[in-house]
Amino acid sequence: MYIAGHITTTDYKQPKGGFFDLVGCPLYLADLLMLLGLGLILNFTFTWVLWMVEGTMFYAVLATATKQYYVKKFDDYPRDKKMLIPFLF
Repeated sequence: MYIAGHITTTDYKQPKGGFFDLVGCPLYLADLLMLLGLGLILNFTFTWVLWMVEGTMFYAVLATATKQYYVKKFDDYPRDKKMLIPFLF
């Protein structure tokens, strides 16, 4: 933690607040939402559908690995917290 020019800890802390309250990996969720917006621009073409499927699978694998890391690193990490899509996955 950095306060007024002084380092108070060098420990890795569990991310909290904002979208971290909804999902464990809000960056991946934001990327998927951007891909969805791109689909609106491209009128949901076949190429976009393939790109969206690939992106969703890629981020699902990363989110699963991130959750395994968080569960291992933090004893108080909520095991039922969704990692990628709120209330679903």
